[in-house]
Parts: sequence; C-alpha cells; structure tokens
Amino acid sequence: TLDFNGDVGNSGTIQLAGTGAATFAGSFTTSGTLNLASGSNWTYDGAAQNMAGGGSVTYGNLFTAGSGTKTAQGIMTVAGNFDNGGTGNAAITTDMGLYDLSVTGTRDNTNGTLQFGGATNGLAFADTSVTAGTVVYNGVFAGGTVDSQQVAAGSYHLLQFANDAPKVILTNTTVSTGSDVSLSGTVALRILQNAGNTTIFNIGGNGIGTLTLASSSTLLNEGALNIGGDLDIAGALTNNGTVTVGY
Repeated sequence: TLDFNGDVGNSGTIQLAGTGAATFAGSFTTSGTLNLASGSNWTYDGAAQNMAGGGSVTYGNLFTAGSGTKTAQGIMTVAGNFDNGGTGNAAITTDMGLYDLSVTGTRDNTNGTLQFGGATNGLAFADTSVTAGTVVYNGVFAGGTVDSQQVAAGSYHLLQFANDAPKVILTNTTVSTGSDVSLSGTVALRILQNAGNTTIFNIGGNGIGTLTLASSSTLLNEGALNIGGDLDIAGALTNNGTVTVGY
C-alpha cells in the first residue's frame, strides 16, 4: 500500500499489481506511466484535490473520500468500480468539467455530487436509487465554451441544472429521476421531440419528485414531462407536448 500525504508529481512509473492500493491526500499529476491492475484501489482522500486523467491514465477501482471537491485534470477512465465518497459515503463533489468519466464496473455516488460541464460528457446511472446521488449539469456558455449540454439518457436520483449553457434532452430518449429536479435562474432546458418519436422526462413518481423552475429559468417541453410531486414555477414553462403532475 502506498500512502501519500502531500502533492505528488510522477514522471516515472507507478505500478499497482493485483489488489494493490494507493492513497493520496494531496493532488496527483503525472507525465509518466501508471500500470494499474483492474483490481487495484486508488483513493483521493484529502480536501480539495486535482485528480490525474488523460489518455495515459486508466484506474482500476477509483475512490474519493475525505472532503471538498475533487477536480478532474483530464478524461477519467476506470476499468473497475467508481465510488464517489468511498466506503464511508462522504459528501464529496467530483467536478469533471469538460472531461468524460468512463466506468466499466459499478458506480456509487451515495451522498456525493458529480458535476459535468461539457457538451456531451454527462453520465447517467443504472437506477434512480440514492446510490446515484446528485448529478449537476453546469456548463457555461460564456465565450462559446459549450453551445449546449446534452442530458445523458438513463436514470438519476437527484438531478440539477446550473449555469447558462442550454440543456437538451434529445429526441427519442428517456430520462428518469428518483427525486427532485431544479433549474437555477440562468438555466434553459429543452425536452426535444421530433415527429414520430417519443421523448420522456420522468421526475420521481407516486407523489415524490418536485420540479422547481427558479426565477428567470425556462423550460420548453415538446415531449412527455411526468412529475411525481409538485410543479413549482417561478420561471417560464412553454408546453408543446404533455405535462402530467402527480403521476
């Protein structure tokens, strides 16, 4: 087991064989080689930390713990399992920015938050349970950084939208949540549906799941918007499809 309490920069080779483990309390950067077995365990357990990423980095099992925000420095590829918050289910925020997060094994985001700021780098989960945690689409349009953000089809627990890059649920897809959905004041969300296709946005169900539109937010619905709980509108809703409240 390797245990580092300070920042680490690697220009050589780090190898974790079998179920070998490495823990980092500071930031980790690499221009060298990481040979990490798919069963190895790599943990970022400090406060605010940068996490190494990019084409040369493939983690085995990846854990975050400690506190604060963990910030990806490149594409994050996980050959094993990913647990944001670790076995203690710490309330960790992992900020992917514009980078993709690819996980071959299981994903656990219990008590955690995943932030995605890119056009197509969002990540959904297998179901809407609490293990999916909170997912925030927070792309910024300023300067043309992100023209729009596609909401990944699939399941979420708590889904939130922030910042001014327009958010889009693509035609002929289904997005489902197990809890509330909120649009902050600068958000524009469009549920896109073309003729002959069906686009479904399910928020909670059986009386659970509130959709909140903050002042100055906008929602354009062209598909089927199903809300399990309440619809709380301080912004603007334009409905060209169907809206069902209390489904």
